[in-house]
Amino acid sequence: MADNYLEKRYEEVFGDGASKKIVRHTSPTLNTLLVKNRSIRRWRQNFAATADQLRTMQGELTRANSANTRDLGTLLAENQRQSQDSATARLEAIDRAGAARQRTANDALLAQLTVLENRLKTLEDTNAN
Repeated sequence: MADNYLEKRYEEVFGDGASKKIVRHTSPTLNTLLVKNRSIRRWRQNFAATADQLRTMQGELTRANSANTRDLGTLLAENQRQSQDSATARLEAIDRAGAARQRTANDALLAQLTVLENRLKTLEDTNAN
């Protein structure tokens, strides 16, 4: 029952019988994709479009592209307006903060000037006596 089982199994796994099968996946060609697409859409190869049909399709595509372009232009204009509004708000906030710092510095300088004026007055009064 177990005669040469291990040797046979070893040969199957590691010996000449161990060659692996390689599966190659090929990319679909343009032709196969077109055939698949045509079969799904029920494309008829024998159909010939007339010049009027082609002009109608061209007009529809032109109108659709014009509408898409208008929509994109509106979207870009709105986006730019919002961007400008936010930039203006940020600059105004920076200006307000700068003005507040300047007021604080001015108040501090005014307080120092008042103290110095009082000292000067005291010194003048002391020298006058």
